[in-house]
Amino acid sequence: MREVRLSRSDGTITRLQGLFSKNGWERSREELEWQFLNNPLSETWINAAESSDSLAAIYAALPNRFQLFEQESVCLQSLDTLTDEAFRGQGLFVKLASSLFGEAKSQELGFIYGFPNGNSRHGFFKKLDWKNYDPLPFLLRPINPSYFLPGMLKGLKLPQIKGFQVGARCPSRAELEDIDVEAIWDGFRGTFDVGLIRDRSYFEWRLAKPHQNYRIFALNDEGFIITNLMEKHGGRIGYVVEMMTRNGAADVELAYDLLEFGVRDLVDSGADAVLAWHFQHSPYFLSYLANGFLPLPERVRPIELHFGMLPLGAAQAVTRRDWYLSYCDSDTV
Repeated sequence: MREVRLSRSDGTITRLQGLFSKNGWERSREELEWQFLNNPLSETWINAAESSDSLAAIYAALPNRFQLFEQESVCLQSLDTLTDEAFRGQGLFVKLASSLFGEAKSQELGFIYGFPNGNSRHGFFKKLDWKNYDPLPFLLRPINPSYFLPGMLKGLKLPQIKGFQVGARCPSRAELEDIDVEAIWDGFRGTFDVGLIRDRSYFEWRLAKPHQNYRIFALNDEGFIITNLMEKHGGRIGYVVEMMTRNGAADVELAYDLLEFGVRDLVDSGADAVLAWHFQHSPYFLSYLANGFLPLPERVRPIELHFGMLPLGAAQAVTRRDWYLSYCDSDTV
């Protein structure tokens, strides 16, 4: 076996598809190209172990621009780690990841972060020395009681929550090009210290993810919400992918209006529940609570995910409270 760095010109997508498919994980060519070739920085960060003409293992990360306190930094999001069944037990994941982290450090990237599942958490936190920032800030808005209690209360929907006086401002369906994303982002970015740079160029790529049906609702140039509806976890699950307002935490009622409108649309589309990622220290936490969202305890979550990072430079001082996360950070939604 030998270690290689996959590039744009060596049939990367075909080789990745072959490894995924061989190990029971089907990935579409369109999604792989979007993720690994057409990402915002057009960089490919994939370390692989090669055996003869096939891939034995890969470790892949996604580069993106981050706000890191007062600086802009290129950072990596840990994405796919997969070892072919015939080569497991040889420590390839740790070897490939360590090599990629070393290269990222030599290029003075800020950090690498991600959301390890239950199978890989030990490798990241124990063998690769990641900082653990658990728990992920899951919020749940239950809609269909029979989804949570199968066979009972069929057809019953929970009522909409009315926490503020709603109706003075009514968001409308919009396209990205109709929204002054830059102005909203410039106002919103002051609400956190560490997080993805969510400007127009980022959203143009993020919302081009294949096989998705993103919905955008906006209120003039004051703010917008992006939602998605997917068949997951045994039901129809709605997601708040992102929500931003120009004045951040000062827009608590505007955030409520956007949420109420986005959730109502998901309910009308048949959602059984709506999920969001939003920290208690983030700007709209009270708006989520007022809209019927509840923190989701780890023991009842539909999937085991963790949150952590490996600082590579100036990010040594980063704490959990510095972060802003949303489902924009997820590679599955």
